[in-house]
Amino acid sequence: MFRFEAPTDGLCINSLRLALLNYITSKESNSGFIIRVNDSTKIDNIDEIIGDTKEILKKFAINEDIVIHKSEKLKIYQEFAYKLVKNKKAYPCFCDTNGCCGCKELSSKDIENYKLTNRKFAIKISNQEYSCFKIIKLDGDATDTFSAAIDDMSMAVTKIIISNKDSLDIDNQKYIHKLLDYKNSINYIFIPDIKIDKTFTIKWLLAQGFLPDAIINYILSSKDSDIFYLPEAIKKDNILDIAAKESIFDLESLKNLNRKHLREIDSKRLSMVFGFADQDIGDLLKLYLDEASTINELAVKLKATFSPKECNRELDNLVNIIKKAPIIAEYSEFREYIKDRVDIEEKKLDAALRYLLTGLHDSVNLDKIYKLIKSYILEVIKCR
Repeated sequence: MFRFEAPTDGLCINSLRLALLNYITSKESNSGFIIRVNDSTKIDNIDEIIGDTKEILKKFAINEDIVIHKSEKLKIYQEFAYKLVKNKKAYPCFCDTNGCCGCKELSSKDIENYKLTNRKFAIKISNQEYSCFKIIKLDGDATDTFSAAIDDMSMAVTKIIISNKDSLDIDNQKYIHKLLDYKNSINYIFIPDIKIDKTFTIKWLLAQGFLPDAIINYILSSKDSDIFYLPEAIKKDNILDIAAKESIFDLESLKNLNRKHLREIDSKRLSMVFGFADQDIGDLLKLYLDEASTINELAVKLKATFSPKECNRELDNLVNIIKKAPIIAEYSEFREYIKDRVDIEEKKLDAALRYLLTGLHDSVNLDKIYKLIKSYILEVIKCR
């Protein structure tokens, strides 16, 4: 069994990477995959954050076998904590400070006197090597460290891929297992975080128009690499070796990889993202991939093409001529047809046709664009 701890502040690059690595390695070894949800935290919008996290993981084809909700297991955590207190392996703390405190030296009588006054208390473990730490907080909720340790025991978790920065927390979890005489070993694999100047949430990247496949590709290779997809990543033998290397997040590299993935998508399927089901529209979008790298940037290009244009008298005249034109297959013939019916110098005519057909003042080759939009020509050349 592999376990992933869902973050309480939304999925970022590094948390998604941990989810992917745990999921991939669970599939490689035909083991189960557990998502653990800390839904007892006091964050106001925690339910919304957790809901977003679950929805995003599904977009990345990460499907859990079991979901553990911390809020549903509070009684179990408390029972384990009281067992440790009973066996003198933990102690009640009435002062609610962090680290070790004088409460550790309270006599049984002192403790009973405090309890008689209904005084609230936390429960702490004294680890001689790592100082003291809470396992139950003053409000009765279990700490993340303690609840994770108990859940890993109860679900027989065997391996967890985790960030280097959480090594102290894992040491405390191991100590909890030792105090509870848990005999099964858990293999913790520590990897460095991807270094990043700004925290990009996965929700933000998706909203910008990055594809889940491209994000997976990038964060599992940490560079602008060759294209691969999640099923191929599951079959890779060296995925953890790659993850163990120091890497730096670069948004431009992700854009380049996203562009490669967009080029690989079937054109008709790509057009469906924008409300069409037409290979020509997909091919049109791909023409802009030298300039655009995300769904959002392609949407700007497509919107410019199909939005009504700001027309002056000259453009109005061109529109009327185009409306009366027969179906013309090639742009060169289309241009000649228009040219023969207007008195405009060629440079101005080219600029006017470019704007009418694309909504842009500079764009890719009109020969290619015209072939792909000619069946929509009357929609494209509308004026405001």
